[in-house]
Amino acid sequence: MSTSRGTISTISKEAIRAFQWVSHQNNRGVSLYKQGKFAEAVVLFKKATTISKTFLNRRPFEECGSKTKFKVFVTLQILPSQMSRSNDIDFFVDPTVYSNPFEVVVTVMDIGKASCDTQMVQHREFTDDVHRLLFSKLSTMLIFNLALCYHARAHSSAEDDATKRRILHKAQELYILSYSIPKGEQEQEIVDEVLMPLFVQSIFNNLGQCYASLDDTNNSAACFELLLRSIVLFRWDGSGTCNRGEYGGSDTNSQQAPCFLDNVCS
Repeated sequence: MSTSRGTISTISKEAIRAFQWVSHQNNRGVSLYKQGKFAEAVVLFKKATTISKTFLNRRPFEECGSKTKFKVFVTLQILPSQMSRSNDIDFFVDPTVYSNPFEVVVTVMDIGKASCDTQMVQHREFTDDVHRLLFSKLSTMLIFNLALCYHARAHSSAEDDATKRRILHKAQELYILSYSIPKGEQEQEIVDEVLMPLFVQSIFNNLGQCYASLDDTNNSAACFELLLRSIVLFRWDGSGTCNRGEYGGSDTNSQQAPCFLDNVCS
């Protein structure tokens, strides 16, 4: 996947192709994960993460010194994948862990066609800010899915205890990293949109389960306490009005969510 410089049209098209390719690789990885092929899924998630993080750090319009907008609309939906509860993999039916990976639905639409679309409000004109938001979302989700693979491997494999603990430590690191990427953004709007309520709560829960499996009761309890607090904070605003949206983050403020990194990982 090339990342060479060029005209704004070339660079924007390259970024959109990468965006579509990364999304496709993620969904392929999700399919493998659901089949219990964790090692194969890890390979795909890692490749996709590398490309996504490369493009995350680029600003194509600044690179070209262009103020011209690229005439397409892009939309990205991130949804929890449906899991079969009849699966014989223990991790998938364990009620204490959130085992659903996240899939993506991508739409890229020519601006002329999008203008006639009644759902146009859901599309974003391709700019540097949208470029960063989209790849921040993808990178965050990919790393979470990668963490799930390691967590599932540790939970389901017949490895010795030392190997399982090593794999669990890797899952821990990745859960924390998936939360950290959007927290490093300067634009609060990006942080709010990337850190969806379900996503944040899944991290709190699964990280707590990892600590519990490693007999770290203090950090495990801290994660579960933060999970409970985040459920309350994300569910109700200051006036007592219930926030909308099961998966979306636009009606929540991530500043409300306690930074568990300070409490758990210090």
